[in-house]
Amino acid sequence: MDKINLQEYWGQVPYLTRLGATIASADVETVRLNLPYKDENSNMGGMLHGGVAASLINLSARMAAQMSQQTDPKECEITVVDQDVQYLSAAISEPIDAVATVLRKGKELSFISVDILKGDNKFVARGSVTVRTGPTSAKKVANPGELTPAQLGIETFTAGDMGKLLTQQGFIGDLGMDVQHMESGYSVACMNTQDKLEDGHGNLQDGAVAALIDTTGAMAAWSMVELGMHRASTPALHVNFMQPSNGENITAVGRNRWQRDELFLNEVWVMGQQSNRVIATGNVVYRIVVSG
Repeated sequence: MDKINLQEYWGQVPYLTRLGATIASADVETVRLNLPYKDENSNMGGMLHGGVAASLINLSARMAAQMSQQTDPKECEITVVDQDVQYLSAAISEPIDAVATVLRKGKELSFISVDILKGDNKFVARGSVTVRTGPTSAKKVANPGELTPAQLGIETFTAGDMGKLLTQQGFIGDLGMDVQHMESGYSVACMNTQDKLEDGHGNLQDGAVAALIDTTGAMAAWSMVELGMHRASTPALHVNFMQPSNGENITAVGRNRWQRDELFLNEVWVMGQQSNRVIATGNVVYRIVVSG
């Protein structure tokens, strides 16, 4: 499968278009995406949102697995099983590249390493992704349980000033994330299905789901400190994708599991709003250096 055929399929994926990424090169070992700077992909101050980096890692890994396995996504299922992200430095008002490299290819599983790079090939983030490429599964996905606001004892949603502000700016606002609750180590955020967030099959693209997990985990951490001009970032993100959204709006519920000095480990569950099916789970390591 050559670059032209890869472009023919992925050029129709709405979420890739929403991000503004293009395929720079592709072969059986490596795929490279370019992403120009856009205000809509950033936090305040022009800093690239961690969810954008996670999205590019997800998308480029899928493409690399497709190229390596020489498969047509119209005739098989390309599923990200597991995704890890480490954030190494900030990208501020500048373009980035995602370079996905196939480390090993099995019969159905491909193991992909992805580097997010800025000028002079400096690292912004690095990802490790496991991708299954094979026949569409007819097996019912077991629901591993649920982590709902009610189970956590959240009776009244309190987003506060910060939660309201976040839903109005940058990448979070453009994707339509709605931060509904931020209090005492707990967070709730929602994302509605939109054409620009889809994967081409009527589901929310995994990268958008990962971005919601990143945001929800960060909000759980922010709910534990007094607001101020603190330095904050996501050092690491881990996501397991359970099943597609199947057109449902989704809700992410986060809770802080431990805090050690400036580091916070936060657990996030993402569920379909109508069915309570678990779509994905994640762990977000978040860092807040409290000023003064």
